Amino acid sequence: SVLVATSLPCEHPHRHPFADPTSSIERLAKLCVHHSGFVHVHINCFTGGLDFNDVNTANKLRRLCRTVSSTAVPGHKGLFWKLALPPMHVAADYLWLIDADMRVDDPNFSLIQALDEMRRSNASLGQPRIDPSPTTNRSSDFAHL
Repeated sequence: SVLVATSLPCEHPHRHPFADPTSSIERLAKLCVHHSGFVHVHINCFTGGLDFNDVNTANKLRRLCRTVSSTAVPGHKGLFWKLALPPMHVAADYLWLIDADMRVDDPNFSLIQALDEMRRSNASLGQPRIDPSPTTNRSSDFAHL
């Protein structure tokens, strides 16, 4: 099984335009549909106040994913990972830490294939590749990269 963990601005989402909670939850729901039966989701509301239950698509997510849990660890996602996801409490074969704006619902991405490749190569850590934009031929907004 896979635990997919992300942080969302559950309160005042308009202050965080790249991490819209409704869009993020909809993408997670599509991921759960595509990989039904083995995706667990953990959402951290980093803006404080656990408003996750008030998000319209939250119930849909709960129906589609194997399990859904949530926390309200304020601040940077590194602190959330440390406090809410200690290794002894993660009951999954794989832990996938994603940013809220990642397109995890891309039909060209196969989570099963990625996990199989990690298993075959005995990798303990995987990192996604960012393809360059077809118009700018760049994969980053940072010129030195």
